[in-house]
Amino acid sequence: MDNLKSIVSLGIMCGSSLDGVKFSLIRTDGIDVFKVYKSRKFLYPEDLKVKIRSLIADRKPSDERLEGINSEFTKFIADSFSEFKEDFDENIDVIGFEGNTIYFDAENKLILQTGNPQALADATKTKTVAEFRQSDLNLGGQGAPISPTFYAAVSADFKKPLVFINIGGSSLLTYFGELGEMISFDCGVGNSIIDEYMKKHACMDMDYDGKCAISGKVDEKIVQHMLKNKYLQKRAPKVAELGIFDEKAEHLEGLSCNDGAATVTDFVASSISLQLRDFIPQLPEKIIVSGGGVNNPTLIRFLRKKLPECEIIPAKEIGLDSYSLSTQVRAFLAVRRLYNMPITFPSTTGVVYPAIGGKIFYPEESAK
Repeated sequence: MDNLKSIVSLGIMCGSSLDGVKFSLIRTDGIDVFKVYKSRKFLYPEDLKVKIRSLIADRKPSDERLEGINSEFTKFIADSFSEFKEDFDENIDVIGFEGNTIYFDAENKLILQTGNPQALADATKTKTVAEFRQSDLNLGGQGAPISPTFYAAVSADFKKPLVFINIGGSSLLTYFGELGEMISFDCGVGNSIIDEYMKKHACMDMDYDGKCAISGKVDEKIVQHMLKNKYLQKRAPKVAELGIFDEKAEHLEGLSCNDGAATVTDFVASSISLQLRDFIPQLPEKIIVSGGGVNNPTLIRFLRKKLPECEIIPAKEIGLDSYSLSTQVRAFLAVRRLYNMPITFPSTTGVVYPAIGGKIFYPEESAK
């Protein structure tokens, strides 16, 4: 594939924390990432955030309700796009877009996400690739994870075995072996369970800098009980659906706020450590950590304590933008779709064969 042209691709990603929409602009040919231009986050208007949160709470909202909010949401994305590209001289060739996940049922091959990709393509006059996860579901996969090809690209020269862990709302583990093996799956728990605890018990969106957790005491018995979850014992490929740990979070009731924060943070670190030890062929010398969890030093401290054999390295320490990596993934995958290269594999989503993912939406005036 030496004749592939590198192009400018914009990733747009909506995280589960509802802290805003992230934009990341890169140049890539779908195999290598040649340049990262810039990244930016646009905060949701408060009323839009409330509407999206209510959709998620409904689990499976009506099509009419989802469509109504999608119109407002897509306009917000398009307006943010116009502002983002104001100081960028080059043409943006393609957008890779993924909205908020409202409902996800891997067994029944259904995922509902915010946003209207066709309306976004029309508004931005830029071809847009979306529905990456639905494409995988349609081909017999579990719809996630979709990021391993990107991690393979940015770590091509790194010593193997190597593990990437992206700690967002959930935690995603990706393993690369010495012989080219690739395994990837959701660890199943991440920032979302910590954030929900803090909202309920401290009226805070998150445990900022892990200050509550570091001031509390971990209840080891509760952590061990929380780890007795069927998902954590399940072998890959697997993907975590929304709310699978809600019942386990009830065990935190009765603890002080700080002790609860410490215990739930330890649970996140323990679940990652447990699955690394149980489900990958060989522990690596280095684990690269990205996502919002990197900004919680208590979580990283707990993770290092549980994995003393491994060097835990925040992505920024090796020149990667840990906060925007997931958004860069969408930009990267959009280009792979344009060039008809696979994004999911039997060892990542359980799809039967390496599968091309995503659907291309062309602006109406240039529809093909």
